[in-house]
Amino acid sequence: MHWPPGANGGSASAGPMPHPPIQDMGYPIDPALEQDSWTHLLTTEPQKFLRKLVESLSSPNPISASGTTVEEAFKSHLTSLAPSSKTTPSIPNLYAILKTFWLPSSPAYFSLTGSANSRTTYEYRFIYWDPHPLVFNGIACPSCSTPLTNRGRIRSGPLKIHDLNDHPFFIIGCEYVCTSPSCVTSASPEGRKFSSTDASIFGALPAPLKNEFPARLAQGDSDLGSGPDVWNWQAMGVSHALWNMVRGCLKEGLRKDTILRVIKGIQDTAPGEANVKREDREDEEVDRWEKDRNGSQEVRLGFVSVLFHLSVCRYRSSPNSIPRGGLSQNIPRRLGHTLPTRLTRLTNNPLRRLTLHINNSLQRSLHTTVKPRACRCR
Repeated sequence: MHWPPGANGGSASAGPMPHPPIQDMGYPIDPALEQDSWTHLLTTEPQKFLRKLVESLSSPNPISASGTTVEEAFKSHLTSLAPSSKTTPSIPNLYAILKTFWLPSSPAYFSLTGSANSRTTYEYRFIYWDPHPLVFNGIACPSCSTPLTNRGRIRSGPLKIHDLNDHPFFIIGCEYVCTSPSCVTSASPEGRKFSSTDASIFGALPAPLKNEFPARLAQGDSDLGSGPDVWNWQAMGVSHALWNMVRGCLKEGLRKDTILRVIKGIQDTAPGEANVKREDREDEEVDRWEKDRNGSQEVRLGFVSVLFHLSVCRYRSSPNSIPRGGLSQNIPRRLGHTLPTRLTRLTNNPLRRLTLHINNSLQRSLHTTVKPRACRCR
């Protein structure tokens, strides 16, 4: 008997021949396709990742419960930050007196309950960043090393910074100008302009002062200047707290969608809403505990009644089988975890009253001579 040859040219009993190995075509695979794109960007291009994060957190400007707008607050702060002398540069009162970079703010409640003659306060958070008067001998031009001139506040608008708070905060910056001949020739007739948040300005600051800046900007190492195309209320970065939280989430393996849901959940929770929800959950837990306790207590009472009846029958058959301490001392040991000790300590608890009654009854019975007889329980 002859077997037909197999499909691979050999005998059918020999089985199929192994396939030749698949050759590597040499096309590289994008690492972003193999893992979460945010994780890949954070490792390879942190600034690009930061821009993506800022785009994902886009939101309109906040609205105060007092009715004042954030634009009104900005204009009011510009007026309060106006220098007392236009010719003699000086340290702003915010730095010299209050010793802070943050402009005063207060909850909306005080604006709603204050008198009409009281000073208007705003709940929006603004930071005034003007490091020039805080550096000894000022800041030199990064291009020609000529001392920069401080032109004061940028009036076109602030920069928005996303935060873990339910509202973002805003940066009011300053404009610095170099009017040296070389910068006027190479830049513009008005000179070379910088903003107080440009990377080259940060590079000229001492480390303790630079570390006081509370945000991470998406511009990276570039200088964006002080023009209205940049300073126009647009979001340009995130707070250090938000940045560190996102980095920690990515390190623990959370993906982009999960992280954004966490951030939105933190930002969208009103201050009093969390307390109300927590109190509701506590009330539900108390009601559920009371229901479970009442149901389980009925079971325990029934079980103790049966145990008492069996013990009385045992005593009638053999009085010496029950110790002097009475039955109530043995009940917690017999029930184990079914009878928590804390329940027996409650004076108004039916289970406690029952055990006391059992104990007193057995104590009296131990001093009475009873003729042993067989138990008739069935």
